Amino acid sequence: MKEQKGLVLKKEDDTCFVLTPGGEFKQISLSKKVQAGEEISIPPKAAHLKRILFLAASLGLILFVWLAYQPLWAQAVNYVSLDFNPSLELGLDGKKKIVTVVPLNQPAEELLQNLNLKRQPFEKGVEIILVRALEKGYLKDDYPQIILAAVSPAKKEAVLIVTNQEVTQIINQALNQASKTKIKVKVIATTTTFAINQEAKKTGLSLGKCLLIKMAQKEGKTISVKELKEKNLNEIEAQNNINAEELFLGQGKTKEPKEKIKEKPGKGPKLPKSIKSKNLKARDLPKQNRIHSNSKQKVRLNRESLNKGDF
Repeated sequence: MKEQKGLVLKKEDDTCFVLTPGGEFKQISLSKKVQAGEEISIPPKAAHLKRILFLAASLGLILFVWLAYQPLWAQAVNYVSLDFNPSLELGLDGKKKIVTVVPLNQPAEELLQNLNLKRQPFEKGVEIILVRALEKGYLKDDYPQIILAAVSPAKKEAVLIVTNQEVTQIINQALNQASKTKIKVKVIATTTTFAINQEAKKTGLSLGKCLLIKMAQKEGKTISVKELKEKNLNEIEAQNNINAEELFLGQGKTKEPKEKIKEKPGKGPKLPKSIKSKNLKARDLPKQNRIHSNSKQKVRLNRESLNKGDF
């Protein structure tokens, strides 16, 4: 490498500021005594060392910032809503870790206060929530209650990374961990679409409650948004004469069809495949389709009578 020279502009301790013939300003480490205005040779290693150290420090800073703020940049791929009045929504990333926590009513804001749920695995986060719910009295050991859970994709093209069966299992396991007694809680879990997710955000309801409105409408029941925001699921069931579990799991009574299906004309009962039409004999037909000899005689007599004009 060709030796590079520079004009000393200033010297502070072991640091020297120089101007190169090409008009560049450089900062080098130089222990020997030099004065401003003196031309010196710039060591090749010294010229690049500062740049290397600067790049290394910059990369270290970028890595530190990325690690520190990575939880804030993580995006949810699924949303899971939990309703037991409180109503809340958890956003899960691709590894099923909680990245967003949204309270949807006042009880949920009180429940989630000072709870550290970010970056927790979904199972652990649900357990933390239910332990707090028992402590605050939102869930009671000796009182029958409902927990309604719903899962939806966070984006139109996203897939569901948790199933309703998995959510049910996680909630039941968390309840067993949280409660010392056998708690009387019925868990209803369902999955829904991105469209319902968008509609829920507009109404301010959870995924589960937004879906409950639509399910009830199919049964001719009308539940208002205000009612769903202010009352728990037990009260909603009693006042609207509905069964949430039957609505979501499809266990209600099936309705009879209004009209019977009409058979197409010209199609009678099918003959067994083993009977060939070419070699069809009376003995091969079912008994109810055979024509007995007596019946043949009656048909012949009837024809003769018609020809004679007896009828």
